[in-house]
Amino acid sequence: WLSAFFDLFLTPFGAFNAQGLLYIVLGWWAAWLLINEVTRRPDIAFLFGFPFGMGLHVFRDLNWYTIEKAAVFWIPLYAWALIRAHDRGGKWRWLAAITFLGMSFTNLYLGLVSALLAVLVVAALSIRAARTKEISLAFKNTFAAAAASAILVMPLVGWQFALMSGGEQLASPEQFLWERAALDSFTLSPLKWNRLEIHRALNLIALGLAIIGVVAQRNDRRVQLAAAGILSFSLLSLGPELITGGPHNPVYMTAWYTVPGFWRIAKPETFFHVSWMLILTIAAIQLKAFNVDRRGVLVFYAVFVAAWMIMVRSHPVYPTMTMPIDVKMNPNATQRAFQK
Repeated sequence: WLSAFFDLFLTPFGAFNAQGLLYIVLGWWAAWLLINEVTRRPDIAFLFGFPFGMGLHVFRDLNWYTIEKAAVFWIPLYAWALIRAHDRGGKWRWLAAITFLGMSFTNLYLGLVSALLAVLVVAALSIRAARTKEISLAFKNTFAAAAASAILVMPLVGWQFALMSGGEQLASPEQFLWERAALDSFTLSPLKWNRLEIHRALNLIALGLAIIGVVAQRNDRRVQLAAAGILSFSLLSLGPELITGGPHNPVYMTAWYTVPGFWRIAKPETFFHVSWMLILTIAAIQLKAFNVDRRGVLVFYAVFVAAWMIMVRSHPVYPTMTMPIDVKMNPNATQRAFQK
């Protein structure tokens, strides 16, 4: 539907390209919003928004037909809206919910991973409330935002379940699990993010700063929550196996058995987008703790751009940006696809 919107003003080819370029800009901007909200350092937020919006994974999705999977800007945008709802309440609770609805209507994968993020945040606040024996206004605000998100998205979820329960299924739940989810995941051996080398898919400087931050800022509640999120979403991103051909992943399999519709997940690697967002946030917190001035941030930015040119721009999956190529589909392709 997004491509169709741009098609009102552009050629189909131009509409597709405009959508892809917009996702890159929005990814960087949304990550900047979130990190700036946490650090109150716009320059540092600009720096760490770069590897999120301009990451290799985003460009790989733009290179293929799965352009909707490149709309990862919704994840930090929703996280930012949740923080605003937590701190300020009021209209931000419903704005967070509207953001969640827009994200889910763009891509239900992103809606699912962000729903789990909201659950994690509410669970952490609930534990804190149980310890202090006091329900704070911030907890009420966050819970209201999460509840409003669930309410607004229910018609869309019901519609999706109706589509999934009607007509022919493309494959059985077990086939989706072992022939798709087990392949499109974050793998530990070899260490790759959905077939992308980890040293090219991630910014290693940011990753190193995040590791230092987890250790150095371990008493910071924001870092504690982010570290818990990184662990949780990283385990989910591994898919049904902890190691390819190895033992089953109990975290993923528990979700597979208990969460309605979870069997339809074909790309668990999507969960790692949340981990990456949180890693960059911790890295920004740590860089701020180092009291790096704007000149220092500019030096980091120059290094980031140079690394991006070497690691991302030169990668084989980077879009080739060709002119339109006419392709005619075989008229019998649909019938063959659904033959038993």
